[in-house]
Amino acid sequence: MTLVKYMIFQKVAECGSFTKASLELNMTQSAVSHAIGSLEKSMDFALFSREKSQIKLTYEGSKILDYVNILLASERKLLRKINDIKELDEGLIRIGSFSGASNRFIPPIIKSVQNEYPNIHIEIKEGSYKEIRNWLDNGEIDIAFMVENYVNDKDFSRLLFKDEILAVLPQKYKTIYKSYFDIKDLEKLPFILPDNLCDKFVENVFRNHNVTPNIVYKIRLNSTVFSMIEEDLGVSFAAESNLHKLNYDFITLPFKERIYRHVYLITNEAEAMSQIVEKFITKAIGFKEITNIK
Repeated sequence: MTLVKYMIFQKVAECGSFTKASLELNMTQSAVSHAIGSLEKSMDFALFSREKSQIKLTYEGSKILDYVNILLASERKLLRKINDIKELDEGLIRIGSFSGASNRFIPPIIKSVQNEYPNIHIEIKEGSYKEIRNWLDNGEIDIAFMVENYVNDKDFSRLLFKDEILAVLPQKYKTIYKSYFDIKDLEKLPFILPDNLCDKFVENVFRNHNVTPNIVYKIRLNSTVFSMIEEDLGVSFAAESNLHKLNYDFITLPFKERIYRHVYLITNEAEAMSQIVEKFITKAIGFKEITNIK
């Protein structure tokens, strides 16, 4: 029962709300509140501060959360190992992903996995690179699609594909730029900075090419960036995977010096990796090879 209370505590801390946590856990709000109250009573200190409709972790609660994350991640490892021993072809894979990978890669690979292993359930959690990295480190996901700047030496990682970065320009430039775009021109043209790419990656691109772009807007959502380009408000660039199956009225060109980001499939639990996670990784690598993704 204590592990269930810890799970509830972790979910409340993640959601920052008893109401949201109860919905995600499919429990009543009173049951969630009772579990937290019981934990606080047994520990003899408050885990959350309650201010009107908002709750926040106390200092003591934030310290406890680190250990609860470790404990629950260890329990998941144990359950996966038990399933492996029983040789079950069923289970749950929790995937963390960003928009480019979700758009281009995840749907067909999930279809392929579920056709062969229909009893394996797959959950997808989308977020920023930093959020995905934290989810993986905290044991909230089993596998992450990740760009190179957030892969570390302790990860079990496999390169999935090279995602080319393309210049995205209003239609009026199609008579000026024929087969490629010179990144140096970002210094003189109005540039819309796509805030959804990895900050480190973008900084490295500009540093490596000795470019100081003429930034006029900084936008997070691709849809907004693309709509602004259609209205001739500036130029930008985007990963090829983010342009997959889109229908906007603009042109895309490779850079004169080709630019790529590298997308990896990673897990930080190589030694305790479950059979179903291994199956997913093997299937993903095989899918990449037969579809000739770069």
